[in-house]
Amino acid sequence: MKIRPTQPAPKAKKRAHTQTRFGTKRTDNYAWMRDENWQQVMRDPATLDAKIRKHLEAENTYTEAALEPVTALKEAIFAEMKGRLEPTAREVPMPDGPYAYFHFYREGGRPFSLSRGRRDEASMSRTSLSFLKIFQRRSSVSNSSSM
Repeated sequence: MKIRPTQPAPKAKKRAHTQTRFGTKRTDNYAWMRDENWQQVMRDPATLDAKIRKHLEAENTYTEAALEPVTALKEAIFAEMKGRLEPTAREVPMPDGPYAYFHFYREGGRPFSLSRGRRDEASMSRTSLSFLKIFQRRSSVSNSSSM
């Protein structure tokens, strides 16, 4: 199935912005799309510059229109994948200090959650412990002490 949008994709205007860092000169034609107060925008998206918002909304509208023919297929694939999971599927807990961290799925709730609980190896099966040893060798996740 080919996706053929009825309108051309919106093109962002190029505005050359040159920076020199560590002796290397770099030109970014799209630096104008990074709002100066980006940290405030992350907290309150309503503060986004009007020109940037207008362009992003045009891109989103274009994308929705372009992908509209495959929306039913996307929903069918998602429903099939979700149907193959247990409603309360949970990953192997990863111990860190006195806690164990794990991902799980809630039926009817958020699709994916991260949680932690008191570390209790007695409740873990031998299979979980063997998987856990494999994950610990391959991962480099660390948590902040402020948790």
